[in-house]
Amino acid sequence: MTTNPARYELLRGFLGGDDAGLVENAELGLLSLELIGQTTQFKLVARADDEAGLVTFLVEAPFACPADRRPALTSLLERANLELSAGAWVHDVIDGGFGFRMAAMIEPEEMTHERLSHLLFYTCASLERALPALHALCEGKLTPQDALPRMHDRIEVL
Repeated sequence: MTTNPARYELLRGFLGGDDAGLVENAELGLLSLELIGQTTQFKLVARADDEAGLVTFLVEAPFACPADRRPALTSLLERANLELSAGAWVHDVIDGGFGFRMAAMIEPEEMTHERLSHLLFYTCASLERALPALHALCEGKLTPQDALPRMHDRIEVL
């Protein structure tokens, strides 16, 4: 994979550059940092992929799902993905980590602060809105069937 330095540098600048505490892997076009959300702290992984012409944001949940609840999480996220027209729920069945990923085909000249802000906001808001239901599912308080409609609720404590 080759990284377009312009796309990578634009993404890096958008995320705050040298002053943002970014963890970088320029060879892979990856940048990561911690974000403070309305209710919690997220890890953001951003990627500039020149070959695919994509900018991708992945926002990871601040907790992992316990091993005994991972089949329920898998079921829930598969159901939730069927309802999406953009983005995807992703998870690691080995360590229980999960999050929301959004990608867009964006040429460097189209990478405005406004466009990247909308993409990042949608990604973060998708996770933050669903986090109470996901947390309840991982704690065994909800089934996948009960958690799915709650993933679209306003932020609440379950």
